[in-house]
Amino acid sequence: MGGTKTFVLVEGKGRKIHSLGRYPDVTLLEARKKAKEVLGQAVTGKAEPSATLLFSELRELFFEDSRMRTKSSTHAEYVRLLNKHFVYSKLAQSITRTDIMEAVTAVREHPSLEQHCFVAIRTLFNWAVRHGYVATAPNRFSDTHSHRK
Repeated sequence: MGGTKTFVLVEGKGRKIHSLGRYPDVTLLEARKKAKEVLGQAVTGKAEPSATLLFSELRELFFEDSRMRTKSSTHAEYVRLLNKHFVYSKLAQSITRTDIMEAVTAVREHPSLEQHCFVAIRTLFNWAVRHGYVATAPNRFSDTHSHRK
């Protein structure tokens, strides 16, 4: 099974996950240094969401967590939908409501797929906010998707 290797720090009882970077772009020594900085920020209360985390890295961290916490079929569906319909080469924090809505409405001719895409990206960003990867979720988009029947 392929994939990428990402250094992560799991912090505290709430198991907050911090991405420290991808191997081999980040060495073990650099990851350890960044982990010490993150832990130091947590102690001083100055921890902030990562301004340098790419959306693709956030998505991979979500997949790692999803693999452990959801049914295998749910995880597979997240992977399929998020890899196919939400491909951004920008920072996670800079993803906008417009970016999300463009991807969701691109599959409008398939209402079920549209709803599934909406749920997947909403789940990812709600998870990212809870884990401190982004300050706010761009998915406070449109009530038309969350109340669709």
